[in-house]
Amino acid sequence: MRRSICVAVMPHWQKSRLTNFMIGLAANSRRRQRIMVVGTNVTTVQQVSGYCLKWGAEVLPYYGTPNEEEIRLFEPQIWVICLPIPENLQLPTNAHLIIWEDPPAVLQAVSSRAELLICLEQLSTKWMYYS
Repeated sequence: MRRSICVAVMPHWQKSRLTNFMIGLAANSRRRQRIMVVGTNVTTVQQVSGYCLKWGAEVLPYYGTPNEEEIRLFEPQIWVICLPIPENLQLPTNAHLIIWEDPPAVLQAVSSRAELLICLEQLSTKWMYYS
């Protein structure tokens, strides 16, 4: 399986229309992705986890660096890494990643619910294709 990274930038005027579309798409989907949201800022991890839950995923919010056993038990299909990256974070080589940065400054990473939903949909489609 290949590693996929999603970093998206989108004009603000498209976000609400696209968010409604993605929510409808997720509601019609029967898949249940396992997403691990990892970060050091509790508020950000909670916010992003909430977006993923509304999208219809199983979500494990993690504050800090998860150990190998926790990763193995949950077996995330998609990772959302909230910047700054926690110390000593080691991801599986086949991890599908979404980088969240709020506000977007360094990487022009995902920073809104609409952008996150787009990346989740892209990566879940790739995950289903490769598995």
